[in-house]
Amino acid sequence: KPLRSLTEWVTYLSRTDIPVLRRTVSALDELRESGGEDLNVRQISDIVYRDPLMTLKVLAYMSTHRGARQTSDIETVEQAIAMMGVPPFFRRFSNLSTVEDSLRDQQKAHLGLMRVITRAYRAAQFAQDWATRRQDLDYEVIVVAALLHDFAEMLVWCFSPEQALAMREMQQQDPTLRSVTIQQAVLGCALNELELALMKRWRLPELVVKMTDRAHAEHPQV
Repeated sequence: KPLRSLTEWVTYLSRTDIPVLRRTVSALDELRESGGEDLNVRQISDIVYRDPLMTLKVLAYMSTHRGARQTSDIETVEQAIAMMGVPPFFRRFSNLSTVEDSLRDQQKAHLGLMRVITRAYRAAQFAQDWATRRQDLDYEVIVVAALLHDFAEMLVWCFSPEQALAMREMQQQDPTLRSVTIQQAVLGCALNELELALMKRWRLPELVVKMTDRAHAEHPQV
């Protein structure tokens, strides 16, 4: 049944198995089969960064499985894989569910999801270029923040395509409606609000959370 409040959404989504793109699964399988012991962290992270949902999956797993001696946040995919180790990474992230299977009977929802994923990946590319040009030491964290900026919308497309389609239809019928108004009417909460709540539930890196929270938009580091 449709979820109608922030609490319901957070409870449900925090327990789901986040699906990833089929091309991500294929690329990781190919790399694992061909690489042997010569695989390095950069090769794997390059594949993960092409998929915002896989990026979220890796960081959420590491944040909720941090060791007792870990005193600092794992802010990037490279750090997560290095901390985990290459063989354990492939053991943990095998037999992944895919968005193509999840939405095989929902073509419109699949297209809607891919638009958001494409937008996020393009934003991450811009972010990396600008951060590199500015010689920003946190450029990898900036890339992660750009990739994850709209992950709540991606998850709604994955797990409640009917509600996602309803929001898009309302926006098309009345372009003057604010997105937040539509989200609250259909979901019972705003997507940005849901995103922050899930980030805190999964204990994602503090800097990434700050970059997503509009309340910190004027902070120099953000």
